[in-house]
Amino acid sequence: MAMDAARRSLEIVIMALVTDKQLVEKNRSGHAHAPGASGQGSLRLMDLSHVSPEKGVAVLIDRALELRASDLFLATNEQYVAVQVRLRGQVEQISVLDAEQGRRYIAHIRNVAAMDVSDHRRPHDGRWIYELDD
Repeated sequence: MAMDAARRSLEIVIMALVTDKQLVEKNRSGHAHAPGASGQGSLRLMDLSHVSPEKGVAVLIDRALELRASDLFLATNEQYVAVQVRLRGQVEQISVLDAEQGRRYIAHIRNVAAMDVSDHRRPHDGRWIYELDD
């Protein structure tokens, strides 16, 4: 993927305790859409079920940058983690991870952003510069 010469920034937001109604549903064709939406303009979901946290997070960030997303969200509940991007003001789902895999992806993000991976009681703020593979 070719990147612009200027740096792009992407905010990664981890949201906890999201209800099932707030998560985006997946229809039979594998497209993501908001409940009750027509599905037009939706994105094909990425299957990351057998991908390591290191590789999976890189794939998600690369995909978000390719889509020119402004934000990457990991919305968690007890059953799964919905991975979403903000595109032109609209939130679109790009993947669904099972709960355990989602926890590993979030722990990886927190680790590389120099955040305390053991403290889950309060919000944290971290930062890292993601290097693109050429």
